[in-house]
Order: sequence, then structure tokens, then C-alpha cells
Amino acid sequence: MHKSAGGVVVSATPGGVSVLLIRRIRYGHDEWVVPKGHIEPGETPVQAALREVAEETGLGNARAARRLGVYRYTFSLPNDPREHHKSVAMFLMTSPDGEVPLTAPGREGIEDVRWVDAEEAEGLASHKNERAMIRKAVRAAARLGRAAAIDGADDPLC
Repeated sequence: MHKSAGGVVVSATPGGVSVLLIRRIRYGHDEWVVPKGHIEPGETPVQAALREVAEETGLGNARAARRLGVYRYTFSLPNDPREHHKSVAMFLMTSPDGEVPLTAPGREGIEDVRWVDAEEAEGLASHKNERAMIRKAVRAAARLGRAAAIDGADDPLC
């Protein structure tokens, strides 16, 4: 089983909540996704999620506020038609000052990094599992307000 982690990064705006999305082209597909990636040896899921957010978006001040859950799916690769199984641990993350991401287009197939209104983010997200996590993150952010960060040291996910 492939194990990954990622974050739904939110920032408070005068009009509500914005969500950070990435537009990437992968295997010929143009898609909007949340930042996520493989958990490296020795990393906890929350550490991997924070690293992936920083690497894919340039957002260096994201803080993990709480676990959102885990989703699972299967996939195949163009050069490997076998069925692969993946689990993705997702975290609600906050950006205290709404820092603008700095990642240059082209890195890891990334074409754009953008803050979008929460409702628009749900509509743009290419995968139903991520749309569900965006909905959950926006609801959780509203309940938590400015949540305290967690360190993830005891996180049993993945």
C-alpha cells in the first residue's frame, strides 16, 4: 500500500475562508488538487503533509490544526497497469497571514498555485475524495477558529 499525506490549507479572508489549490498536469490530465505526497521513511503523516505543502506551494508558514481523516483509492500508471492501492492522511492546515505561495510553475507538473474561495475550491477540485476533505476542512475551520497547531508525534495515521 502506498502511503501519502497532505493538507487542506485555509486562510481567513474578509469574505470568509480561502483554500489553497494546485493546478497540475499529470499523465496528460489537467487537474486541481490539494498539496500531498509520499510519506518519507522516519516521517509522521503530519510531518510529511507539512513538507509536501511547503515543497508544492512554497507556503512556509502552514500549521497543522487537526486531522481530517484518511481516504483510500486505487490507481494504475501508464507504464504499469497493475492496480496500486493508496491511503492519504489529510490534515486541516492554517496559514496565519495568507502568505502568497511562491512555487514557480512547472515544478512537479505544477502549473498554478492559487487561493480560492472555499465554495469555488470545492467546485474546482478534480477528485471527489478531495472535495469531501475540502468540505470537512472548511466546516472544521469554522468550528475551530484559529486552532492551535499539533505536532503529530503521536499520530497513528498511516
